[in-house]
Amino acid sequence: MVDRTFDDAVGHAIDALPEQFRTVVLLVDATGLSYLEAAELLGVPEGTVTSRLHRARKRDTQQARAGRPAAASPR
Repeated sequence: MVDRTFDDAVGHAIDALPEQFRTVVLLVDATGLSYLEAAELLGVPEGTVTSRLHRARKRDTQQARAGRPAAASPR
């Protein structure tokens, strides 16, 4: 029960992210690509991947602390 609840919560959090953040989270955290590999695949600088991951993770943490799902806006 706990695993399913956790999986559902993670899925909802990822789904709530703006596409640019969701994409890098899935590429790096779910599929295990390196930041460089994800950057090459997306055609963006490696620093962009790093920044998007940081912002996505920060966003999820802030929303979790507030007890609500992440908003869909990019900022």
